Amino acid sequence: MDRKMKKVSVLIASYNCAQFIGDTLHSLCSQTMNKDDYEIIIVDDGSTDDSVNIINSLIKEQKNVIFRSRTTNLGVIKTRNELLLLAKGRSEYIAWCDSDDIYNKDKLLRQYTYIKKKKLIGCGTWYKKFGLHDKRIIKFLNPEANRFFLLFGTPVGFPTFMHKNNLDVFFDETLSSSEDYDYLSKICQLGDIGNIPKFYTYYRTHLKQESLGNHSRQRIMHVHLSQKIYNAYFADKIDEQNWIDFPSVLDLRDVKQIIELQNKYFTLFGEVFCAIVDYRFILLNKNKPRCLMYYFIKRNFKLLYIFKLFRGKNVDVSVFNNSR
Repeated sequence: MDRKMKKVSVLIASYNCAQFIGDTLHSLCSQTMNKDDYEIIIVDDGSTDDSVNIINSLIKEQKNVIFRSRTTNLGVIKTRNELLLLAKGRSEYIAWCDSDDIYNKDKLLRQYTYIKKKKLIGCGTWYKKFGLHDKRIIKFLNPEANRFFLLFGTPVGFPTFMHKNNLDVFFDETLSSSEDYDYLSKICQLGDIGNIPKFYTYYRTHLKQESLGNHSRQRIMHVHLSQKIYNAYFADKIDEQNWIDFPSVLDLRDVKQIIELQNKYFTLFGEVFCAIVDYRFILLNKNKPRCLMYYFIKRNFKLLYIFKLFRGKNVDVSVFNNSR
């Protein structure tokens, strides 16, 4: 008898996660989505703690969990690609989950429904940090700006991401960091993605995470990957040196040049793109009040809408149409 295709396969790469994996699996097994409609696939990447024993004990009574383990540590990138191969053809969608994070009980059902309704190839959600000292809710952009925002950062939180399971996209095993950013950029080139404006994932922060301990390496890799995205979207439209210099200024003469570039790019890409560049300009030049004041007097831009857009508020992008 043919196996029924699941709606969602939840993929987890585990490594030395004995301290947290119990909370993660409990949240996944307690979803409001019907258990026959989703599955959990775990690959342990050669853990040296008690992770494998804990996982085996927790999944004994769970019929919708597939678990593979090995004794050799190959790294998270190879492990994620192995997960993708295991999930191939088994479900409509893939949902990523880190082995130390926690899902809200409604996450899978809400996200699956949202993607189908909006006809997206993928979407994320907001997430709430916990652990250590950071307890912020991390919000993301309106869907209209996601593709352009890749030039400056990730448009979704990767541990919250769900996407179609037929995209034939894999992680680049030549990268040493920021592999999720590269992976998301490939998916964004295939179709529209969005964000549910509510948090459905609890993102645990602790000292073992690469995101906390390797900022310099991640920043260098991000610059490299941003260049790849630039080549994909804008190489035939924007001079490369102008693009590299675009967001940062040294004095008022630079501001004048940037405003001229802004006007040219506005005719090419529209207001949402310019809003993103304005926001980036603020971040990189926030300690230069004279340049900021001159820039926004000349640009006559509605700053309130920029900040609302990039803090995840529901802003109608058409409000920018009369700002010039």
